[in-house]
Amino acid sequence: MQNANISKTYKLIKPEIFAQALENIQKADRIFIVGMRSSFSLAYALNHGLNQVLGNSYLVTNSQGTLDDKVLDITDNDLLIAISFPRYSVYTVELFKTLKEERNISTIAITAAGDSPVAKYADILLPCEYNSLGYQNSLSGAAFIIEALVTSLTLIMPEQAKKRLTEAETILKKLKSHTRYNT
Repeated sequence: MQNANISKTYKLIKPEIFAQALENIQKADRIFIVGMRSSFSLAYALNHGLNQVLGNSYLVTNSQGTLDDKVLDITDNDLLIAISFPRYSVYTVELFKTLKEERNISTIAITAAGDSPVAKYADILLPCEYNSLGYQNSLSGAAFIIEALVTSLTLIMPEQAKKRLTEAETILKKLKSHTRYNT
């Protein structure tokens, strides 16, 4: 089923739409990413990947009670990416809708194909399959999109990606935050 989700997702995404998403990500001053509940892990992964390449991504979360504060200074030079699936988070939908209407921010939605409530507020829709044998949504289609976005940006901007990763490695070594295991 996961292979089918990835295959269907691949077929749903038009190359010109994907290219436009990459262009919008590159030109944004700042990128804000929101994904609540089961979409949070995907939002975190996208935020981490974009920061490795670009360094201008912010995860919008309510874990410290500062969610509203983070979005108050969003401008139309910024980009908002929502990741949202059935049993849609009301907060994600309302944040996406409000910022689109009030700030005219550029928006990308990674969401279910079809009638997702965030789709109608998206400048760019990256639809994906989320079918699962269980009660939970499958994350494989969305994870495929996230991997494709980050990898594509790395290939488009190799010098910037290399510079960011080199800087990160230098600091992380000094902090001794990572261990290399000899195998």
